Amino acid sequence: MNELTHGSLFSGVGMVDYGLQAAGFRTLWQVERGAYCLEILRLRFPGARKHTDVRECGRHNLERVCLISGGFPCQQISVAGNMEGIGTSGNPTECSGLWFEMFRVVRELRPRWVLIENVARLLRKDDGDTVLGNMEGEGYACWPHILGVGDCGAPHTRKRTWVLCRDARVPLFPGDDHAHLDGNPGQGMEPGQLHLAAQRALAEGNQKWRYWKHELGTGNDGQDGEAEESEAVAYSRGVRAVHADSHWVDRLRCCGNSVVVHQRNSFRPFETRNP
Repeated sequence: MNELTHGSLFSGVGMVDYGLQAAGFRTLWQVERGAYCLEILRLRFPGARKHTDVRECGRHNLERVCLISGGFPCQQISVAGNMEGIGTSGNPTECSGLWFEMFRVVRELRPRWVLIENVARLLRKDDGDTVLGNMEGEGYACWPHILGVGDCGAPHTRKRTWVLCRDARVPLFPGDDHAHLDGNPGQGMEPGQLHLAAQRALAEGNQKWRYWKHELGTGNDGQDGEAEESEAVAYSRGVRAVHADSHWVDRLRCCGNSVVVHQRNSFRPFETRNP
């Protein structure tokens, strides 16, 4: 399988898919149940097959791909939820327990790579051990780390767990012993320990965030010169926009559930087009 292909679970509005697309991957299928999210996915990824229930997906209706990504629900993991955890394979919790469905899809399709995303708390609790144990037990080498948009210079922290997993049965090159994929599931890796290419990407992201902090706070589109309005006025304008346009409520909810990207122009069509 020479082509870089990708399958997306719990796709949301496809921000992970968007980033992988920029890296050269082609998304073949997406699994998402949210009606508004599906409208965005159909607009942005018209060539990817759409499915709405991960419990009904598997080798019988999903194509094999190089990489499967998924940010399974965090409601029972996050401190904002009831913190029940993911449960067990025999007794999963209602939302976060869908991890076991993601794991089932991975076992059935056996991609070479898997990318898992969730709240930072995942790696600090037994749920993280369960997720890593499941993947390692299936023969995947796992590289877990915690990375937040604050590390890119964003005005908020938003730390997230990222686990990159590789099928350890398939060597990257002759003599590969997988030692470079060892990680610490209890604490994760700090930004300074990342690969140099990743550090450069963070530095670039930091510059873009500084630009956007200025625009969001002043409303003058990031240009030099006098600010057109204060941060409080900019916030009030945003609140008015939410209540005047129901689509903004959906957009804000999707942003809250999504990973963060820096690509500015990718969102502009949503200002004039519904969804």
